[in-house]
Amino acid sequence: GAAWLYQRAKGGRTRTRTVAIQKASSFLFHRFRTDRTWFGVWQLGRNLLLALVPVLSPDSPAVQVLLWDGIMLFSLGFVAWQKPYRTLTATVVMLIAVGTLVAALHTGTLVGQEADVAVWFLVMIAFGAPAVVAAWLVAATALKPHRYGIFLSHHKGGAAVLARWMKILLQDLTGAGIFLDSDDVDRLDNIFDVVSENTQNLVIVLTRDTLSRMWCAGEVVSALRAGVNTIPVECNDYVPPTALWMADLETVWTDGQISELAGLGVRLSDVTHAYTRLADLPSVSLDRKLSAGAQAQVIAQQVFPYCGGLHVPVTQVAA
Repeated sequence: GAAWLYQRAKGGRTRTRTVAIQKASSFLFHRFRTDRTWFGVWQLGRNLLLALVPVLSPDSPAVQVLLWDGIMLFSLGFVAWQKPYRTLTATVVMLIAVGTLVAALHTGTLVGQEADVAVWFLVMIAFGAPAVVAAWLVAATALKPHRYGIFLSHHKGGAAVLARWMKILLQDLTGAGIFLDSDDVDRLDNIFDVVSENTQNLVIVLTRDTLSRMWCAGEVVSALRAGVNTIPVECNDYVPPTALWMADLETVWTDGQISELAGLGVRLSDVTHAYTRLADLPSVSLDRKLSAGAQAQVIAQQVFPYCGGLHVPVTQVAA
């Protein structure tokens, strides 16, 4: 049943029924990264194996403990390797939970028995293993630098050339990577994870149709959900979304687009909430009627300073 739901949810259909299926199955898939949605099916399979252990070995408690232990320890390592959850915190919590279950399993076998020091030492290892794995995961993720210092979100029809020019200008100000979809995107279904996991700053170039573009909507949701520093740059033709427009958001995109967003973990309610938060953020006004030099000054003196955690190249410092 879970495998069938997974195929239906990822099938790319454009009918309203597919959206309903994705909403109904969100508890199973939407906890995971867009490239790890299959993990929900894997997790159900693991749970089925755990439930079958007493059936496979009804007369041997020792074998049952050994089988449970093997399944849970394999699960512990697999979760640490794949990091399937959308946030690091969720992955760490799952590692600790699985490790605690392993430790409880070992401890339970010792109740009412005369356990020597070596046995208790093994139990302590069972308790310590998940903590060590979790600490390693936290340290490895925290120390790993973001791939992109700036992610340029924009509507191609209204700001393709502007975004390209902004990337050139910003590259002269920092040695950090700058994401522009026409240069860097390889898979659209991973773009939201790039924002949430590998981006320090989201610079969203707001033109008339930016917030009507489903990919821009998902990028804003992903950034604000993950706490990524977000800098709105408002151009001349930008009109902030009204409450009435957001109430009719389901009419802005087709059923297929809504279905695709839902499959990537972005619901219409998430978009509405993100757009409301976006309106409260400090913004930079960019008058595109100004000269190129004046616009470049706005980008260098107003947009770039809002971007946090970026280093300046040695040549800039020397200058």
